[in-house]
Amino acid sequence: MRISIKHEQKKQGVPEGVFSSFMHQKINVGDVLQAKSPVGAFKFVSPMTKPVVLISAGVGITPMVAMAQHILQESFRARSQPNVTLICAARNSEQRAFFAELNALTQYSNGYIRVIWILSQPEESLILGDDYHNSGRLSKPLLEALLPTIECDAYLCGPNDFMQAQYNNLRELGVQNKQIFAEAFGPSSLQRDENNASTVPVAEEALIHFTKSQVEQAWTKGDGTLLEFAEAHGLTPEFSCRSGQCGACKAKLNKGQVSYQQNISAELAEGEILLCSAMPAESAGDAQAKLEIEL
Repeated sequence: MRISIKHEQKKQGVPEGVFSSFMHQKINVGDVLQAKSPVGAFKFVSPMTKPVVLISAGVGITPMVAMAQHILQESFRARSQPNVTLICAARNSEQRAFFAELNALTQYSNGYIRVIWILSQPEESLILGDDYHNSGRLSKPLLEALLPTIECDAYLCGPNDFMQAQYNNLRELGVQNKQIFAEAFGPSSLQRDENNASTVPVAEEALIHFTKSQVEQAWTKGDGTLLEFAEAHGLTPEFSCRSGQCGACKAKLNKGQVSYQQNISAELAEGEILLCSAMPAESAGDAQAKLEIEL
């Protein structure tokens, strides 16, 4: 297991990062931490059937390193030479993570894995072609020039504005929606042009019974999502992204129907719902919707 944490150091007008400073300054070899297991739908599609493009900005490069290493190991095992392009955007060399590691990885792959470094504000001391390949931001013309083909699998990770811009660029260049995979940071989520939000209207009010906790309370539209409602009544369900991406807040719905007002990408089994994105749906023939949730 490996984690990568960017140390947010104190800058003018910006306080030092509390958690990142704790991890970098206080944690020592031998310390024990509690951590959740990995969750979410952002995972590499293996085996590869198409060329792959990994597009990252800032610390969004972290999962791309793991994916690139996996591809390299699989290529040795299968004796194949996949077509893989990593596009790594950062502000400058100080913000350019994993530079040496990824460059070494391209050499190990004999060039079939290539890395493109794009710095928006490169230092004057850097050498174009050695320290970076393009300056400025990742534009649609540049992305078009770097894409091996529109028939590729594209993976996005980084700040939400960056991912949204590159998603839009990929779609305009002809990459299919189902071929674009993204990891959202925090409550932000990618707005796709193919909407999977529910068309079922949200109820005005509902009676919600959390069966394991033996809590039954009246809900109104102003109470928000089922996760917000549960927290407001003293419950502490698992959650992470709060945007329908990771699946940490899955719960079993025994009775009733829910409505999703935003795109969700977490995989759900029969009878499962996402508390962070779900709201009670209108119930045909009943004045008040009723939900039973195992929580």
